[in-house]
Amino acid sequence: TTSVTRTVSVVGPQPLSNTGWTLRFVDSQETEGANNAATNAFDGNPGTLWATQWGSAQPPPPHEIQIDLGATRNVAGFRYVPRQDGYTVGNIKEYLFYVSTDGVNWGNAVAAGLFGNDASTKEVLFATKSGRYVRLKALLEVSRYPYTVVAELQVLPDEPLREHPLLQFHPLLPHQVLEGLGRDEPVQRHRHAEEHLPGHQPSAPFRTISVT
Repeated sequence: TTSVTRTVSVVGPQPLSNTGWTLRFVDSQETEGANNAATNAFDGNPGTLWATQWGSAQPPPPHEIQIDLGATRNVAGFRYVPRQDGYTVGNIKEYLFYVSTDGVNWGNAVAAGLFGNDASTKEVLFATKSGRYVRLKALLEVSRYPYTVVAELQVLPDEPLREHPLLQFHPLLPHQVLEGLGRDEPVQRHRHAEEHLPGHQPSAPFRTISVT
């Protein structure tokens, strides 16, 4: 078995419009030292941030944000945009993601895993679940600081992925690769992602596939 790294482009679904979204709950937000309110996480501007308290208090994780989408939607994934200002403090490493019909009964997480420590947008796909409310829970920060920072949280509808022809027809990739890129389990992808081969680990920030 050889280890090969390929760069592919994956074009995912367009995120849901954030029109009509409202904040249902947040456990912590910094509004004294800066305008790091939780609503900044879904204002469509990656230059603004939701940050948990870092001034008069620094509550430890887990931290979470719950958003009312305004209507019931078929949710099949989300995108997490870390801070884009050159800093990494507060970026999420380990997460859970939930979808709920009533914002009270959340059930099991529809996705769980680890994010890489960089500024790229992280895309996570999972089996479609219908609901009006979504919940992102940050369990661990990239450097184990007590903060959580989100530049943008986008929610993805149930739409098919459009994969780059390189991924579909590359002669070095066996058919098992395509079978492993379905929606049957939580998957993290980047719009311009590296596929690391071999050895898949579900919580890793990229898909890993064996090629012989």
